[in-house]
Amino acid sequence: GGFVMLHDTFPEYCGWPGARDVLDSLNTKSVGTYEKVDMYLSPMNYGLGLIRRIG
Repeated sequence: GGFVMLHDTFPEYCGWPGARDVLDSLNTKSVGTYEKVDMYLSPMNYGLGLIRRIG
Protein backbone atom coordinates (compact mmCIF):
# COMPACT_ATOMS: atom_id res chain seq x y z
CA GLY A 1 0.00 0.00 0.00
CA GLY A 2 0.91 3.59 -0.32
CA PHE A 3 -0.25 7.07 0.39
CA VAL A 4 -1.88 9.71 -1.77
CA MET A 5 -1.05 13.30 -0.89
CA LEU A 6 -3.41 16.13 -1.80
CA HIS A 7 -2.44 19.79 -1.54
CA ASP A 8 -4.56 22.91 -1.07
CA THR A 9 -7.14 21.13 1.09
CA PHE A 10 -8.56 24.19 2.86
CA PRO A 11 -10.58 26.17 0.29
CA GLU A 12 -11.17 29.08 2.65
CA TYR A 13 -7.43 29.84 2.40
CA CYS A 14 -6.45 28.65 -1.08
CA GLY A 15 -9.68 29.40 -2.97
CA TRP A 16 -9.87 25.94 -4.60
CA PRO A 17 -12.43 23.32 -3.45
CA GLY A 18 -11.14 20.33 -5.46
CA ALA A 19 -8.98 18.48 -2.94
CA ARG A 20 -11.43 19.10 -0.08
CA ASP A 21 -14.23 17.63 -2.21
CA VAL A 22 -12.20 14.44 -2.70
CA LEU A 23 -11.50 14.11 1.03
CA ASP A 24 -15.13 14.79 1.97
CA SER A 25 -16.39 12.27 -0.61
CA LEU A 26 -14.14 9.58 0.86
CA ASN A 27 -15.60 10.32 4.30
CA THR A 28 -19.18 9.84 3.11
CA LYS A 29 -18.93 7.17 0.39
CA SER A 30 -16.02 4.98 1.49
CA VAL A 31 -16.32 4.73 5.26
CA GLY A 32 -13.92 2.10 6.61
CA THR A 33 -11.96 1.85 3.37
CA TYR A 34 -9.63 4.83 3.72
CA GLU A 35 -7.83 6.64 6.50
CA LYS A 36 -7.49 10.39 6.09
CA VAL A 37 -5.22 12.89 7.78
CA ASP A 38 -5.45 16.68 7.44
CA MET A 39 -2.18 18.51 7.98
CA TYR A 40 -2.14 22.18 8.92
CA LEU A 41 0.77 24.17 7.54
CA SER A 42 2.27 27.52 8.47
CA PRO A 43 2.62 30.35 7.69
CA MET A 44 0.09 29.90 4.83
CA ASN A 45 -2.41 27.21 5.81
CA TYR A 46 -3.36 25.87 2.39
CA GLY A 47 -3.25 22.39 3.90
CA LEU A 48 -2.19 18.90 2.92
CA GLY A 49 -4.21 15.73 3.06
CA LEU A 50 -2.90 12.17 3.24
CA ILE A 51 -5.06 9.22 2.22
CA ARG A 52 -4.29 5.53 2.80
CA ARG A 53 -6.43 2.56 1.82
CA ILE A 54 -7.01 0.22 4.76
CA GLY A 55 -9.81 -2.09 3.65
